[in-house]
Amino acid sequence: MDKLEEKNLALEQTNAELSATRFQLAHLLNHSPAVICSLKVEGGRVSPQFISENITHLLGFTVEESCDRDWWRASSSRGS
Repeated sequence: MDKLEEKNLALEQTNAELSATRFQLAHLLNHSPAVICSLKVEGGRVSPQFISENITHLLGFTVEESCDRDWWRASSSRGS
């Protein structure tokens, strides 16, 4: 086996491991009893970077709805 074939084999193995890890992470996020999100705060404004898809099942909002900046402000004021 030449070096190119070895590199291709290693790349295929790495891609397979990455695919399995992505599947596992997606499964965990979608079946978690909590909504997982990542927010960016810039100049006093909150901007969602990531929201787990289980928000729809748990809270009834779509990911698209919850990506709206105004949704976060409205949602946080509902709890107060």
